Amino acid sequence: MKVVGLVLVAFLARVGMMVVLGLPPAFEPDPEWSWAYEQGAVAQAILRGDGYSDAFASATGATAWAGPTHPLFLAGAIYLAEGINRDAQILVALLEALISALIILPLLSLGRGLGRPRLGLVAAILWALHPLAAYRCVSSPWDAPLVGLLLVSFLASLAHAGRGAGPRALIKPGVLLGLVALVNPAATALLPAAVGFLIPGRTLGSMAGALGALLGAALLVLSPWMIRNALVLGSPALKMNLGVEMLVGNNGAVDGNFNPQLHPSISASELRLYREMGERAYGAECMDRAQEWIVSHPRRFVALCVRRVQLYWLGPSPFEPVRLSRGATQVRDWKGWVKWGLHCGMGLLALIGACIYRDKRGGAWLIGGTLVLYPLVYYVTHVIERYRSPLEPLLTFAVAALILSLIDRGLAARNSD
Repeated sequence: MKVVGLVLVAFLARVGMMVVLGLPPAFEPDPEWSWAYEQGAVAQAILRGDGYSDAFASATGATAWAGPTHPLFLAGAIYLAEGINRDAQILVALLEALISALIILPLLSLGRGLGRPRLGLVAAILWALHPLAAYRCVSSPWDAPLVGLLLVSFLASLAHAGRGAGPRALIKPGVLLGLVALVNPAATALLPAAVGFLIPGRTLGSMAGALGALLGAALLVLSPWMIRNALVLGSPALKMNLGVEMLVGNNGAVDGNFNPQLHPSISASELRLYREMGERAYGAECMDRAQEWIVSHPRRFVALCVRRVQLYWLGPSPFEPVRLSRGATQVRDWKGWVKWGLHCGMGLLALIGACIYRDKRGGAWLIGGTLVLYPLVYYVTHVIERYRSPLEPLLTFAVAALILSLIDRGLAARNSD
């Protein structure tokens, strides 16, 4: 009953955020596009019977711009609400609030799997009341809550399997790894952390069997989507937009975010090129342009990467004007200061917590490894604050570890006196 109560508190906190701040925000002009952008456009194509296509709502053909799950989820919401309207917005926000609240379950499980149930409980309580987590999951229809739920579930499952787990015990973590990678391929970067967790004390044959089971189960989940992409788009890649993200984040007109004037959703010339070449070839061409710029501007590229690390963990300086989607700027108001403070504070405290985190079951590999590896793709492409949202549950876990460490040290010092 305590667990159910925590989930309910978390859900009500997120619904409360919707009510107090009037979220999700009202539609911008052109709601068929601005409601959920590429994933929303693909959702509409699914409902039209065109399958996974038309990522820019302009008859652009087959796509793998996004994984298959979230567009399908949005399509269901549009269908139930009988169109893209306020009811669809509210329905998606409520469902994503529920998914976000359910992250409490794998947080508790992760604590138990690492032999630290008290830590899992503190992390779950913090997550239930986390204002930034409550805000982000209801402010826009994005896949972050589902990624966070699956990501922590994967880590918890791996922790319960244990460092000496045999192939059979690693099938469930493998399935969860496949599921989270299907939603966001950035999760594939976690494999080195999983290897670091599993490898101690194993023979080469044992390690090969363990990795074979983990990767085999993941590939079994991913293979239908990869086969579809190979047949329809000419490549088994999980997503086809990496080259585009590299280009819009690495050029002469960026500061760590991205240049919308090079994005097909904004630029008529880029959209025309995308349509003429097809998604796979266009992505490859964008990657070539990005690499050419990087080779010509290596120092600028390194500076941008450093800037993106700062944006990811600490956010932009609160003294910078806020960039809006249509190119305008505004001065940060008090709500913006609160948002920045939460983003910066949680990022900084989580990094400290991850650095000092220790347990007897190798959890440092899972916690620290995930925080190091998952954001790597964003460091070399571009960063928007919400890109950290899938990691926010694990950041909460690391902050909880820091809090408990300080409490335990304080109690130990008092007892020694």
